[in-house]
Amino acid sequence: MIAAAICSFALLQDPVAWKDFVADVFDPALRLPEPTARELVVDREEVVHLPTAMREWVKRDFALAAGAQAGEGHTIWRLGDLVKELRPAARDKKRIARRLVELQAELPGFGPRDAEWLSQLLRDNMLQDEDWDPDDDEPDDGLLLTPEWELDNKVPGRHAFWGKRGGNGYVYQLAALYFADAHSIAATDCDLAGYKTHANNEYEAIYAVPGSLVRGLDPQGRPFAYYRVFYTWDVDFPYSTYDCDLHVYIHVDDDGNLVTDTMSNSEDVYWAASRDLFLPVFDRDGGWVCMLMAQQFGVDVDGVPDGEGDRLEGYRGLVGSKKKLCEEMFTGWKGEPRNPASAGEGIEAFAFPGGR
Repeated sequence: MIAAAICSFALLQDPVAWKDFVADVFDPALRLPEPTARELVVDREEVVHLPTAMREWVKRDFALAAGAQAGEGHTIWRLGDLVKELRPAARDKKRIARRLVELQAELPGFGPRDAEWLSQLLRDNMLQDEDWDPDDDEPDDGLLLTPEWELDNKVPGRHAFWGKRGGNGYVYQLAALYFADAHSIAATDCDLAGYKTHANNEYEAIYAVPGSLVRGLDPQGRPFAYYRVFYTWDVDFPYSTYDCDLHVYIHVDDDGNLVTDTMSNSEDVYWAASRDLFLPVFDRDGGWVCMLMAQQFGVDVDGVPDGEGDRLEGYRGLVGSKKKLCEEMFTGWKGEPRNPASAGEGIEAFAFPGGR
């Protein structure tokens, strides 16, 4: 949810003081916790923390081996350079596979995992097909799903909710490249009516809670926005529906990147939470190429035996549908990318739902 400046912060909404926001509106400590080192060990194997890995990925020079120094005449290879070269070949399975093998031989900092991730993110033939079904985890759906980690109820220092929560504690991890500008991504995220067009959606109702939009500055002086979304989701027979009142908190992290956190402790769910990290992808010359979204998410509905397949289908449908819609919007724009100078500018300026 980043957007180009369209009007001033002051004209949009009177800011709320941080202490009042935390006390009366939403306590950010309720957000999905960051994992401990122990939580990232699953079945005795270390699981990659996708947001951390992606932060490093967008900054890496793939032409350098780890710890190596650039010599005279060195040509940098950023993620944006790789995306620009590989994307035209992405829908030709053999062609992109061949080039990925060549790049591993040519670039000391480009390894098998990098090749696998780029193949997954760039090959989106199935996603663009009218018959795309998010129930299937396809290698050419443009969505990268990495192993999950599991929340431990007994980690000290977390909000009491996370120590008392019921249900499973699985946190899934997914990434996607959005070939769309920040304005298109934000507009798609905020178009709640459009969610009913998403693949395999089961919304009976979805809307922003009127008057829930709040804006302000955090203790570091960085802008944030908050609103609530209420939705009713239909569940397969013999079950009926469940309601969810979702807190949506948009803020800037310590690295200056945009983050959208959602969380619900509604009566019908044991817990629901997600975190979307938006990272701009640049080439070696500093030119913007696309956005990389790294998401963590989990949900467990009270009284409904939803399994892993149900959860993954829902989130693949959500992310994949948003990717298609925002890219379609950006393609239709035809103008210069509408990206803010900073993530904070987008939060200050964009007309999020839930306003008065």
